[in-house]
Amino acid sequence: MDVASAAISPFEPSTVLVREFFKVDQESIRRVKMRLMKESGNETMMEKSVTTFEALVACVWRPRARALQLNNEGKTTLIVTMGMRGHLDPPLPNGYYGNAISDAYVTLTMKELNERPLLEVMKVIGETKKAALNAEHIKNEIDTTYPSLEYFNKFGFAFMRMTDWRHLGFMENQDYEGSKLVDQRGEVYPCDSRKWGVETALELGARRIS
Repeated sequence: MDVASAAISPFEPSTVLVREFFKVDQESIRRVKMRLMKESGNETMMEKSVTTFEALVACVWRPRARALQLNNEGKTTLIVTMGMRGHLDPPLPNGYYGNAISDAYVTLTMKELNERPLLEVMKVIGETKKAALNAEHIKNEIDTTYPSLEYFNKFGFAFMRMTDWRHLGFMENQDYEGSKLVDQRGEVYPCDSRKWGVETALELGARRIS
C-alpha cells in the first residue's frame, strides 16, 4: 500500500489519546464464534478453525475504521505482530534472549472491510497469519529494513496494529543463568490470565473513542 491509495479520515490526528480496555467474557466470545460458524454453513469444520484472536480482531478492525470514517475506496492495513520462536530454521541458539517477532500485513479497501461478511474478513486474517509463518517470509522480513515511525505517520489512520501478547515469546520461561527478571512498565500493558475471557486494549483520539 502506498500513500496515494491509503484510506483517509476527515479527522485530524490528535495528540490527546484515550486508551480503553474492553473486557470480553467467555459467553460473548462463544456467541461471536457461533455467529461466524453459522455464516460458514459448516459448523463442524469451523469449530476447529475459528480462533478467539482472529474473531476479535475482525470485530475490532471494522468498527475502528467506521469510527474514523475512512473513505470507501481507500485501503486500510491491519498489522498482526506474531512470535517467530519455534518457526525459525535454523532455530534460535540457547542463550538468545532478544525479540523474535515479525509482522503480517492484511490490506483491504474500506469498502471491502465494511461490506464483506465478517467471516470472510476473519478468514483473510487467518490465511495471512499462516503465510507469515513460512520460512521464506520470515527470511524476507529479516532481510528487509523496518520502516521508521515517520513512514507510518504518512498514512494517518490507515494502519492498525493488533497482537496477542501470550504468543510473542516475551513471557516464556528462560534460563538467565541465575539472574532474575525485573518488572518494567512502559507502553506495554500485559493482561492478567483470567478464565472469564480476554481484555482488549484500543487507543483512539478522544473524540472518536466516545
